[in-house]
Amino acid sequence: LKPAQDQRPPDAELAFGTRLRNHDQASFLCAVPDNDDKRDPVAKDTLKAAFAAAYLAATIEVYDGCNHGWTVRGSQVYNEVGAERAWAELLALYKQNLA
Repeated sequence: LKPAQDQRPPDAELAFGTRLRNHDQASFLCAVPDNDDKRDPVAKDTLKAAFAAAYLAATIEVYDGCNHGWTVRGSQVYNEVGAERAWAELLALYKQNLA
């Protein structure tokens, strides 16, 4: 969602929130793998703030014990319990918002 580095406005988070406002009927699920959260623990808070500033419904959740790519069957980091949980949450989001 971010433009190229040299094209970013001074306040990239504000620009992100402004773009999100154009989708005011949308709901979002951000499933964050544990290892990504450990590498950048502030990122989820930045996302939460951007969604809140845009008055958008969003679930931002860290999946403990899951590594980046955990939902892809056959990958080295596949985590069946975490993947099933993520898919269940995504399907619930679809059911709620696409019905």
